[in-house]
Amino acid sequence: MKKGDEIRTRILNAAEKLFTEKGFDNTTTRDIAQNSDLQHGNLYYYYKRKDDILLDILKLRMVSMFKFLGDRIESDDLFLMYPVFLRIFVDIFMIKPERIGLFIVSMTNNYLRDRVIDVYFQVYDFHFNNTSYDKEKIYIATIATVGLQSTLLVKFFRGELDMSKDEVCTLITKKTYAGIIPESLIDEYNEKSVIVKNKFFEKNISEYFKTLSYSPLVYDKRICANKKIGIWGQ
Repeated sequence: MKKGDEIRTRILNAAEKLFTEKGFDNTTTRDIAQNSDLQHGNLYYYYKRKDDILLDILKLRMVSMFKFLGDRIESDDLFLMYPVFLRIFVDIFMIKPERIGLFIVSMTNNYLRDRVIDVYFQVYDFHFNNTSYDKEKIYIATIATVGLQSTLLVKFFRGELDMSKDEVCTLITKKTYAGIIPESLIDEYNEKSVIVKNKFFEKNISEYFKTLSYSPLVYDKRICANKKIGIWGQ
């Protein structure tokens, strides 16, 4: 690993630990530098903003999660995979709530939320680039889902919604796909996604937590630095 990439790896792991334990707003760049064995001024050579550190953390975690799920769920149907991913994502946070705070920051910080939209779209586009899906529709759905997550899902995790997790996921999926695919298909995808999610949890959830969710981050320029994400070993 190049020296610069090794230093960024140290920064990302130190920052993720601090953000999780102290909260994003309560963590200073000085804290991050100190826990990365860097002089405070040297941190800015690698990251100009604290937000960009969290953005790279989100990118790496998101890409690894989508790869893990995509490798284990046998479907190339994007419209099914989204509600499956959503339900798994929510269940994982319910089991391990330590990182809900980082998700809320990513959805309520305008700088991060706008960039998360691009990350979602790039991951979807990369995974389904050999299919006949209309990319414009995928992008519209991506904008919709991030907007809905930034309102409904944030409120749910804050305990501000009188709804179950399944009701929230069903509502987000319905609103995401409204006007894109027929309502009857949306209901079908919601029903199937519950079945697929449950099968995934039965077979893979312990492996997910053991090998992926809390494994150390490794800086990857293909994911962090490029506008187009080259994932899954490409």
